[in-house]
Amino acid sequence: EGVTDEGVTDEGVTDEGVTDTRVSRSCRTLGFAAQVGEYPQWVAGSGHRGAKGAVPVRRRVGAPFARATRANGARMRRAVNAACAGVSLCPNPQSGGCGPLLSCRRMQMDPTMRERISQLVSSSDVVVFIKGTRAMPQCGFSAAVVDTLNRYLPGYVAIDVLRDQGLRESIKVYSQWPTIPQIYVRGEFVGGCDILREMDAAGELATLLESKLGSKAAVADRPRVTLTASAAAAVRDVVADVEGSAALRLTINASFYAELSVETVEPGELTVTSQGVQIMVDPQSAARAEGVCIDFVNHGSETGFRVDNPNAPTGGKARVAAAQEITVSQLQAALAAGESLDLLDVRTDSERRLAAIDGSTLLDAAEEERLVALPRSRRLVFYCHHGVRSLRAAQRFVDLGFERVESVAGGIDAWSTCVDSSVARY
Repeated sequence: EGVTDEGVTDEGVTDEGVTDTRVSRSCRTLGFAAQVGEYPQWVAGSGHRGAKGAVPVRRRVGAPFARATRANGARMRRAVNAACAGVSLCPNPQSGGCGPLLSCRRMQMDPTMRERISQLVSSSDVVVFIKGTRAMPQCGFSAAVVDTLNRYLPGYVAIDVLRDQGLRESIKVYSQWPTIPQIYVRGEFVGGCDILREMDAAGELATLLESKLGSKAAVADRPRVTLTASAAAAVRDVVADVEGSAALRLTINASFYAELSVETVEPGELTVTSQGVQIMVDPQSAARAEGVCIDFVNHGSETGFRVDNPNAPTGGKARVAAAQEITVSQLQAALAAGESLDLLDVRTDSERRLAAIDGSTLLDAAEEERLVALPRSRRLVFYCHHGVRSLRAAQRFVDLGFERVESVAGGIDAWSTCVDSSVARY
């Protein structure tokens, strides 16, 4: 009745998260739910509702589970099992039940698949199993993992479980962790999205990566960042239009591409001041931001911020890079003129089967690998359904150093409406 090994689909609960703090009253087969952290979420039985019916999650497992969220996998599983003591999870508890919580979920795995997964998790220092690719995550939790790791690491392996249903299910058995995404460092399972974000916020992710990989993930206490007079004036103009307490935020990813934004100042932010302007620096960017100088350029066609970062491999000036948008009419003209470009579809397989723009290629893991090897001067054009996912994918390739990267505004829906009505709308 709506319960699967991934969640309660009719209550807005999937294998990515639990949206309610109580067991759904409409689910007759539910034995247990955990809302705090990620593990476990839902364990289904067969017509058995649990020893006491709907279990208030926070009271039942909240405290011990919260204390264990950043522990290693084995310690966490023991804590969860202890927290669930006395809660019947088995459809036939009188027969001895299924034992501890994890026993209810344990499945047999094909030895060939187990060996395959073992090779995958050991194929790189950091391996993540996500929905989608690094350039185009297909769920918010996968996107959060990618965004977090991108701030620390220029390179890691991301495996798209959406393209292999067998792998998608087997990785949960392999790790005894029922959610996607999953993160491995040097072959050791770290956890899922929530745990990664908690470790990031607590500074533990930087410590882990430095200890395991020797990476310089530790951050500077307070970097020296300088604004020129013209940059300070430009920032003040923007901040003046924002309600509340706002400041400039500087983010520098692991590839040393800079991003500037104006955001509300939150308590505990790491801030520096230059020219009387407050600048927020996220902790992972602090070490990369030491000695940065931000200028504002307004020379004819060149208008925008420019970042001089002495820590970057080139050591030279680099403009703040951002993906550009083009209209469907501009794309049509470029294709008609035979301009040299790669047209990339960042949607899912099922969407592409409904409609596609002629000459485009699906951006899967193999295509992404091919693109990364191309000259950085190659023109890349991305499209999706309405233009949101493609802009994100385009920005990913800007961050990789590509100089001519564009996203189609309005996506294939605009193409069907304005250019080619024979392309189906959905």
